Amino acid sequence: MKTEQNREKVFLSDVRIVPVSEQPPRLLPQLAQIYYQSWSPQGLCASLEIAQDKINRFDPAQSFAVVGSDGTPYALINSILTNAVDIDELVRLFPTYQSVEQASFDHRVVSNPSFRICFSLTALPNHRVALPGSTTDLSLSHFLINHFTKPVIVYSRWPAVSMHQHLGAKIVAVLDNSRPEDIQSQGQNVLLQYS
Repeated sequence: MKTEQNREKVFLSDVRIVPVSEQPPRLLPQLAQIYYQSWSPQGLCASLEIAQDKINRFDPAQSFAVVGSDGTPYALINSILTNAVDIDELVRLFPTYQSVEQASFDHRVVSNPSFRICFSLTALPNHRVALPGSTTDLSLSHFLINHFTKPVIVYSRWPAVSMHQHLGAKIVAVLDNSRPEDIQSQGQNVLLQYS
């Protein structure tokens, strides 16, 4: 894997997206560190131990990491599948952030999924993926979101809504009191859909 520094950004090449279930257990502490570094400043992860517990409990078959050829992780996205028939049913099934997390902890198997819900996206700051044979590069978040077959629903916070809109997602619901501990997002989650 090659990296080059340019104006405080790190450009990565030779990276891939892999299910966490296919990675060696040694990767989990590194993913927990990325999770903690991302959510601790937001007041949403109080300790590295909490991050490790969550990383160990999330469904590894529906969690995906960006890793380099040497196995170094750079980003993680956690998701669940649902067979909700529409957005209204999806909101009824998952009215809070904790309900989505719990579905991941339960490792639910869903036949004929209609939506993938991405609920936690963490990445090392200032890292971008250099696309082979192109002058274009993508943020780690964009690289991960592009990996999934649509439709994808993102369970987002207000600070990240504009990023998802910039990538083509549309707001489909705002859930009041869905995550009261998220002060910066006014206790709300915003559901956006990539189609």
